[in-house]
Amino acid sequence: MRVAISRRLALGVEVLPGFAASEPVYSQGGALKGVVAGEFGLAEDGKPGPGYEPGAEVVGKYVVIAEGARGSIAKQLIRRYKLDEGRDPPKFGLGMKELWELQPGRHRRGEVLHTMGWPLGTRAGGGSFAYHFGENLLSIGFVVHLDYANPHLFPYMEFQRFKHHPEIAPIFEGGRRIAYGARAITEGGWQSLPRMSFPGGLLVGCAAGMVNVPRIKGSHNAIHSGRLAADAIFEALDEGRSGDTLEVFDEAVAAGAIGRDLKRVRNVKPLWSRYGWEDSPLAEPTCGGPTCSEERSSALSITASRTRSARRRQAAIP
Repeated sequence: MRVAISRRLALGVEVLPGFAASEPVYSQGGALKGVVAGEFGLAEDGKPGPGYEPGAEVVGKYVVIAEGARGSIAKQLIRRYKLDEGRDPPKFGLGMKELWELQPGRHRRGEVLHTMGWPLGTRAGGGSFAYHFGENLLSIGFVVHLDYANPHLFPYMEFQRFKHHPEIAPIFEGGRRIAYGARAITEGGWQSLPRMSFPGGLLVGCAAGMVNVPRIKGSHNAIHSGRLAADAIFEALDEGRSGDTLEVFDEAVAAGAIGRDLKRVRNVKPLWSRYGWEDSPLAEPTCGGPTCSEERSSALSITASRTRSARRRQAAIP
């Protein structure tokens, strides 16, 4: 991120770090023309408190909203312009990630590991990811779909339980955690994608909901949507336009790489949401006795790949 910001500054882009956008600003004609940034001191009821500092209006000919999942500005715009009409309701998950420095003997550079199921049981969905990269570094995380039935489920502790699985725990021996974080994830996919163009602006990335759920990946589509937004805005500015609806952006998303990526996995999350992990083929037990349901609920399905050799292995771990 620091490298990206330095490059933008070199191009003359004005970057305002540390100032959240608090509300949209509209033109007299009803188009989005900017946001209010740097507003501080609001009380609990949303009204100015004793230490209130007003924000500044940051305006432009077009405004690109890239807040991530369930952003406050994006929610207002979706509601105002009815961008979600005819779409499925959005779905969300909670993703937690840790960065570890491993012992050299535990590091397998280039290995990618995805799991699903354990320890969540059969009434909650989710899984993990682990990427070995760099010099003995491991990025490992856990995602819990936010439609779980048990109100006492604690996603963070499920992540910690996962790290104690006998196939996973040895990776951390002698290592140290050097960073951690969490964020909301959009999981609705293609059916939940709202209309992304509206008067004066665009929704891109997770503000629209472009995560490929089975790949646990959305940054590629977010980056690509930013490029498509830039192309649409550049064309409009070159024609002397401003503040109109750039429908060409929606068309480019649907017809291009983002549309192809999301369409091919469009039924994965609806399948999990409707039938749950218990009825997934990956959860089918291999036992035949009274402990069968217990073995099923503790199953951990793993897919791992080494990028250099392009080998893949799949295993069910009891």
